[in-house]
Amino acid sequence: MDTNITRQEFHQAIQRLAEGLADEVWTVVEGATVAHADTWLRAAGDRVLRAVLGRALSARAERRGAEGRCACGGAVAFRQRRPFRVHTVLPGRDVDTQLLYGQCGTCRRGQWPVLDDLGVDAEGFTPGLQELSLLAGVLEPYETASAELLRRFAEVAVSAEKIQTLARQEGTRAQAYLAAIPAAPVAPPPPDARPVYVELDGGMIFVDRRCLSPGGSHRDRGARRVDSAAGGGGAGHARRPEHGPVAVAGAGGRRRSARGRARRRGALDLARGGRVVSRACGDPRLVSRR
Repeated sequence: MDTNITRQEFHQAIQRLAEGLADEVWTVVEGATVAHADTWLRAAGDRVLRAVLGRALSARAERRGAEGRCACGGAVAFRQRRPFRVHTVLPGRDVDTQLLYGQCGTCRRGQWPVLDDLGVDAEGFTPGLQELSLLAGVLEPYETASAELLRRFAEVAVSAEKIQTLARQEGTRAQAYLAAIPAAPVAPPPPDARPVYVELDGGMIFVDRRCLSPGGSHRDRGARRVDSAAGGGGAGHARRPEHGPVAVAGAGGRRRSARGRARRRGALDLARGGRVVSRACGDPRLVSRR
């Protein structure tokens, strides 16, 4: 295979491949020497595409060179040109190239710089074929993914063991990614300043350690507070208003029933710092949490 080719030389090589395909198509398809022209042309065209990609990768390797730095920090020097088979998503899979091979002077590890730049793994699988194989392994069991999805439909050969290896690698990468995400702090809910309305039937309210029964008229400090909060007119008199519908005005002037809400909740949570308005047998009592 040619090395150090120019752009013009590359165009001429591809032009020869295209002309050869054109002559072959004319002979085979126009001469009706095959029963399924589309199937034949797909195979012939894929062969040309793989040859084009092989020449392009070889030319890129020549421009890239083999010099560089190894992962250990040592210098990588050119050793020789070697043939390398790259596995791609093109039908037929394999692309033959000639690449520059380097070696680290410190750890003696071999390097394929152009393949590292392209993300090709150690077995020669391109990132596109890795993703395709992984997707097939997610959709079907590994054996079915290899035999049916990849070999039959995509016309690329990937073993079930390779698909399983890719799935494990992706799982490890996903776990590392999730572990690196810091846990977002859960913000407490904002305090609700709106009053909570309930109805009590036959209940009592303790105010300053004194019990106020429905309709009572205790004349102590707690009773005066209750009377004042309930809108009573007399000083220190907790008057009994008329019975009315069990409904109160909520936030924004809306009216809502307290009976169903009280039964659903069963108990009141006063930790929110709000107020509770209760209606005990027709008597409103307001308790302000201090």
